[in-house]
Amino acid sequence: MKFKAVYFWLLVVLNLTLTHAFICPNNGQLIPTEDTCVYVRNDPTSYMDVIRRCDNSSGGPAKIQNAFENSFIFTQFSALIDSPYMYIGVERKNATTWTYADGSPLTYQNWGQGEPDNSNPYAACAVMTVDGKWRANNCTGPAPYACTLNGDNYQCPDGWVYNRTATNQGFCYYVQKFLYQDQYNWVLYNFAEAESICQMMGAHLASIHSPAEDAFLQMLLYSNVQNMNVTSPCDLQFAWIGLTGTGILGNGTWIDGTPFDYTEVTVPFIDVVDWAVANDPGCFAGWMPAYESNRNARLVCKMSAY
Repeated sequence: MKFKAVYFWLLVVLNLTLTHAFICPNNGQLIPTEDTCVYVRNDPTSYMDVIRRCDNSSGGPAKIQNAFENSFIFTQFSALIDSPYMYIGVERKNATTWTYADGSPLTYQNWGQGEPDNSNPYAACAVMTVDGKWRANNCTGPAPYACTLNGDNYQCPDGWVYNRTATNQGFCYYVQKFLYQDQYNWVLYNFAEAESICQMMGAHLASIHSPAEDAFLQMLLYSNVQNMNVTSPCDLQFAWIGLTGTGILGNGTWIDGTPFDYTEVTVPFIDVVDWAVANDPGCFAGWMPAYESNRNARLVCKMSAY
């Protein structure tokens, strides 16, 4: 028994030390070797509206700081945009001085021949053209655009995924993947063990506070285990979340102490139990009650983003 306990925690610690690349929120494209996310939008609008839209995505108009970033964004532009140019985050601050949209000095420039044309007082915004070069342009005409997000400002630990909730707060989520204790059996956890794993990482089992957050977790938990050659895959593929109660509002608590203000459960369970979540079309998708003695193969941790 003691050997099994030691083996269990060795597997847990080993899995927690494995690193993964930073994952951009909201389906952004990660620039290789950098924690910079790119969002190219084929939704023509004025430059002032570009600032607003990029800001709403927690970033800003594309801040291109080196030739590699310019090449990466140009590749996205060429693949996704059918337009002669798109807005980037470079602005003219006075007659001859160009800066990034956040006001910082340019560390890289890729102007086309004869650019920037400072003779036109209305050409105060930069666009990227079909050859990847920059051109001074007026700021009022509608054009596609690119945003960038500095992942260092929204970074989660390696192996975690960032998400911004309906309350505009940033959180990091970690899904414990399927681990094997032998060829035919997954490593399993009860509720208390799952919470202990989360606490080892400075987190708690996940709380869920909106349909959008629920859908985000369901996306993270998607699986297809029905035909896997393991013991009881459909019964054990669930992931613990931090809820204890009957499942309906007014009778439950989240282990992280946040308000129990959302549930997808419509019929209360007969007992006060812990809860798990799954998203497996061949087995089960949704929230599932589980007694303290039950064991599941996965868990979801949650903590505030840096």
